[in-house]
Amino acid sequence: MIKYQLLVCILIVSARGHQANAASVDSEVYPNAGLLPDACGEIEQKRLAEGPTAGLYEFPWMALISYNTRDGLDFQCTGTIINSRYILTAANCIRNRNIAGVRVGEYNKCMSIDCQLDQCESHIQDIPVEEAIVHEDFTSKPNVDNNIALLRLHDPIDFTFKNVAPICLPVSNTLRSVSIDGKTATLASWKFRSANSCELNRISLPLVTRDECVKKYEKSSKTPKISVNHICADEKAEDACGIVSGDPLMLETGDKGGRRVVQYGISSHGPMRCGTDYPGIYTDVSKYMDWILSNMKK
Repeated sequence: MIKYQLLVCILIVSARGHQANAASVDSEVYPNAGLLPDACGEIEQKRLAEGPTAGLYEFPWMALISYNTRDGLDFQCTGTIINSRYILTAANCIRNRNIAGVRVGEYNKCMSIDCQLDQCESHIQDIPVEEAIVHEDFTSKPNVDNNIALLRLHDPIDFTFKNVAPICLPVSNTLRSVSIDGKTATLASWKFRSANSCELNRISLPLVTRDECVKKYEKSSKTPKISVNHICADEKAEDACGIVSGDPLMLETGDKGGRRVVQYGISSHGPMRCGTDYPGIYTDVSKYMDWILSNMKK
């Protein structure tokens, strides 16, 4: 159930950022690197749910993007909180879309009060969008590439509540140079197996190399171009088919003196039919750190 009615006009701009494959500067000393908080990606020590259901406070960086439709307001894409004013998402969630606003702090879309075991949460934040920034080289046809965007919120997120917090991005040289091939990542989404879920869910996905991904898609008559800006995840045995764009692909890693959750991928495109041998394709966030930072402001 949509819990608010919010209508804002937003300006979609194509910012002049760096291309993903351009020579990049060291993001650790980039002037805007300080806009990404040091306190990020904190891991909830006690999961309150078993199986695919996410814990109530497990992914406090998840954001829902709401759209004005003929049938009213509808959540159709997701994103992640990267600081108090910015949401990271996919470009196809933004370009030529009638955005109503962003919701953070949500867990169960069908309930006004979210409860899990002995804990309940009722505070959500619905915030208008001030600016939408789509990657200037985003392409959707014939091949999807540079599928990344930012939403600047009109008002800052109030981080005094436990159910909202930023996720870490691979901003340091160390995190950007990590080889993730063969590792198992976590995907969080409200939509699996082409069906909407009331509660937020999580699944584990093994990551595959680009060469393996290209080889698997060679069997398809509609072979997408797998670029250096993509990450591929094996979704054959899981429920990630039909996922919505903007969902984060995450890895736990040692950073800032402890274990943190770092977002390495943004759900972009892939098989809609479940049980296929074709991997899901994600935008590689590590390739776009310069673009992200250059398009942020205080």
